[in-house]
Amino acid sequence: MRYSLGGSLLIALALAGCGGGTPGEQASSTLKGQTVIVPQAVVVSDYNTVVQELYIAYFGRPADPTGLANFTAQLNNAQLPTEIQSLNAAYSANPTIRALIDGFGNSDESKVLYPGDTTSFITAIYRNVLNRAPDAAGLNFWVTAVDKNGLTRANASVSIMAGALTNQTAQGQIDAMLINRRVAAANNFTSVLTTPDLVNAYKGNTAAGIARDMLAAITETSDAAAIQSAVNLTMYQLAKAVTAPTTADMPTPVAATSPMTMSCFDGANFQCSGDTVLRTENSVALTSSGVQVHGRSTSDLLVPNPAMTGAFGLAASSVGVAEVRLAKASSGAVSSAALLLKDLGLSWDGKVERPQIIERFRTMQARTQLGTNGALASSALPPSSDLTFYNYATAGTAATQANYANNAYFPRTGNPSRCVASVASCPTDESAGVQYSAGDWRTGGREPDVTRASRLHEDGDIHAGDGVPTSSGATTLLPGATGPGVPFPGAKGYRQIFNWGLQYANLATWLTQDTVQMVDWGAAGGDEHNKNRRGLVAFGEVTDTASVPATGTATYSGIVYGWQAGSATVDPSVFRGTATITVDFATRRVNLSFTHTATYDAAEAYVSIPSYVPAAIGQTGTTATNYFTASLTTAAFSGGLSGRFFGPVLSNGTGGVGPAEIGGALTLTNTSTGATTLGGFIGRKQ
Repeated sequence: MRYSLGGSLLIALALAGCGGGTPGEQASSTLKGQTVIVPQAVVVSDYNTVVQELYIAYFGRPADPTGLANFTAQLNNAQLPTEIQSLNAAYSANPTIRALIDGFGNSDESKVLYPGDTTSFITAIYRNVLNRAPDAAGLNFWVTAVDKNGLTRANASVSIMAGALTNQTAQGQIDAMLINRRVAAANNFTSVLTTPDLVNAYKGNTAAGIARDMLAAITETSDAAAIQSAVNLTMYQLAKAVTAPTTADMPTPVAATSPMTMSCFDGANFQCSGDTVLRTENSVALTSSGVQVHGRSTSDLLVPNPAMTGAFGLAASSVGVAEVRLAKASSGAVSSAALLLKDLGLSWDGKVERPQIIERFRTMQARTQLGTNGALASSALPPSSDLTFYNYATAGTAATQANYANNAYFPRTGNPSRCVASVASCPTDESAGVQYSAGDWRTGGREPDVTRASRLHEDGDIHAGDGVPTSSGATTLLPGATGPGVPFPGAKGYRQIFNWGLQYANLATWLTQDTVQMVDWGAAGGDEHNKNRRGLVAFGEVTDTASVPATGTATYSGIVYGWQAGSATVDPSVFRGTATITVDFATRRVNLSFTHTATYDAAEAYVSIPSYVPAAIGQTGTTATNYFTASLTTAAFSGGLSGRFFGPVLSNGTGGVGPAEIGGALTLTNTSTGATTLGGFIGRKQ
């Protein structure tokens, strides 16, 4: 059978050469003439590859057995081309081919995978089909093709894939290898679905997400063994997703002496995460009213250290406790924020842990401490002449370290900041205070409120105090001082907090950079440098364990947010995506779906995290009823996830009956590359 191609096909021929690179550098299509010739003696199985390519191009996943059988039969009955390039080239002229491709491209599943304006649409196709962001020229070409040159959205994905398979540039060959290996994985996957149980397991959005994760982990270098391992793991995950968690999957009860409810030292108008880690499960720490994950810098571990005055890199860490306290109105509005950090492996003298960090992001001089009741307390900052308080001048390295921590020295009058000459603008303030902006969750949206704050700090700077006065009472300075008091804001580091907040739940990200191994405090000479620590804390007004339903389902909508570093030695990028969470209280299953994950910047580069995670809730009637957890293992990462329920149980809306809000944290590590992800999620019942 022969198909005649009209003039409308010219654009399709041009487009077929433009996948995966700069249009001007593309090889021309293998179709040189104006006809498509179908190979002789074509049989149904000859269409397996092209059908898998269509599924990957439009759905990001392998074909199910029924879909594969149906589409290969349709293609064979019509004796259509067996190659994706030929199908794409014949799109404009052949109604059968056009109907087939339009059916894929206009499906709800494809529209969810490729949303937004044309730029976002093309970028999403590149991420799914080619596992990368588009280059500028390629993006411009395809956006123009859709907006001005007649390429339909339905045909765009297959056009980009077809172009990539014929592109002979270096990038094009990488793209083609990636597509071919993912097709091999898809064929392997579908061929394994040979029993009714497995066929049934591969149905619905959850199963589709698991299969997408499998293909996302396949790269252009994946060999047969890696593909088989990914398929085997995916089969296990599919089976697990459709079965209720076992008792072994569920978190064990917490001791009755460790309450799993929120109780804040600072009073009823605060929401807090708890000051003690009750246990660490699946690499996520559990506190009374939250869960948390931590990470550490890696530059300070390199020899020699490439950044003595800074710190970069990210690796997961299991030490330390982060506590967040927010003054929060019943409406959800935040008026103040405090970050408390301890036992993070930060030492001024190389011998003992530095004093606990109590950061309030104040805009005035003050000293912050914890009162005897554990509440935040502020007092006047002693003057630099108070050598009873600042006792380094008399005690040396045995001085009271706690007196040199958690002090806000700026702004100050009569004693300007003193920066080195190379600093063009020396800061005069440490913090602009806490900034709050409302989201749209109150009117049915998924956007939480945002609270942010940062502060330059001087913790550990011995020059906060003067030297011993002369016999005549004249003021002296300690060695190394350039004037009285600490020299400038940020002399020893900085801190940040960024909180996503709903009415009852919060997801806080925090970062601290600190100077350690200080010679002034007796550390070994020549090793004074900076370290950073960061983390995420999901916390708030947790649901009372007795109130969590034992039956029914609930659906939550929100965001996933965090950091991801491609290796242990690069600084992480911030990412954000969409979180959709369904809870079956009867089976104790929480199904978490994370989609559209991309860097939280103008580039919006694709970020790979598991798109589906099945977690297990604690058994009804136990202290773990408001807590869920899961081990995370994919072909690319291993780690874990834990979460909590927040707020009262509600029956309003369309999302069933359940706690008002949900939140949690996750950590992922690739042991071979050092790639690390620290993330969290927060959502509200629909």
